Amino acid sequence: IGPEITIIEFGLNDCSCDGHSVKNRVSIEEYRANLKALAKIVHGRGGQPILVANHLPMYSNEPPQPDGQLYSTKVAAYNAIVRELAQEMDLALIDAEAHFAAPEYTSQKLRADGLHLNLEGNHVYARALYAALRPFAD
Repeated sequence: IGPEITIIEFGLNDCSCDGHSVKNRVSIEEYRANLKALAKIVHGRGGQPILVANHLPMYSNEPPQPDGQLYSTKVAAYNAIVRELAQEMDLALIDAEAHFAAPEYTSQKLRADGLHLNLEGNHVYARALYAALRPFAD
C-alpha cells in the first residue's frame, strides 16, 4: 500500500539540453509516457496522483538553449503535457505556472537567477501547494 496522495512534478532540467547537446534530457514523448506511468503506479497502489505544472523561468534577457529554443518556451510545452494528462486521466492539477503568472507575482522578484526560486519565491510556491492540497486533508 502506498501513500494516499502523491505529488508528481517534473524537474525543469527534463526539458533542458545537457551541456552542448541539442537534444532535451528527456524528450517530450518520453516525458509524457513517464508521467502517465507514474500516475498509473500511484493509482495501482490505491493512491491519488496530483500533477504539478511547474513555474516558468523569468529571464530579463533569456539566452537560447544549444538547440536554439528558449528554455521558457520548452517549459511551457512540458507544462502543456501535464495539463493534458491531468484532463485525460481525470487527475488533480496544481498549476504553479498559472499561479506565478498572476499579476501580484509577475512584478515581484521571486527568482534568484531567473530560474531558481529565491526565499520569497519558495514561500509563494509553498502557499500555492498548501492551498491546493488543503481540500485533500479534510
